[in-house]
Amino acid sequence: MIPTDAASASKLEGPPPRDPQGQATGLAASREVEAILAERARILARPADDSSESEATRDVIPFQFSDERYAIEAELVREVIRHPAVTPIPNTPDFLRGIYNLRGEILAAMDLRTFLNVSADRPIGEWLIVCGRDRNEFGILADVVLEVRALPLSAVMKPRAATAVGEGLIRGVTADALSLLDGDALMRDQRLYVTGAER
Repeated sequence: MIPTDAASASKLEGPPPRDPQGQATGLAASREVEAILAERARILARPADDSSESEATRDVIPFQFSDERYAIEAELVREVIRHPAVTPIPNTPDFLRGIYNLRGEILAAMDLRTFLNVSADRPIGEWLIVCGRDRNEFGILADVVLEVRALPLSAVMKPRAATAVGEGLIRGVTADALSLLDGDALMRDQRLYVTGAER
């Protein structure tokens, strides 16, 4: 009598054929290979978990003056202007180089070298970095401005003792001497505004 149900048929089929070394052959071997490849494809298709990486970096805009390298958070930079026409103002602090008319809006153009205890023995002002959150607040003068880069926060070390003038304006310094400014501290510093009025 020939069995017709699936259970009996599987008994007749028996185990898949294997070679003397115990490896599956023929159709069984092809099925095993397909299963292995399918599992590999499933693993490779998993989305990379880059949440920790994104949390550990910050987009910054590096710039330079007097051979010193600094960076500020990109989210605080509204635009960058080349060859700004800055109008000097008499009887103002050294760090206030003048004002800049940005499409009818008057902004203070700041030379942060005095704040940061950097030599100011040469002209500055090839670029103006316009800073602010919801609106333009002030401009930082720079000799060179570079493209946005992702800065690993783990690479930022605590700064050395700051000068009395620049205390609290530096978040930290990297091993390649890039100083990360504290943008929020700059936003709160009333000395960087034209009127100096309380907000």
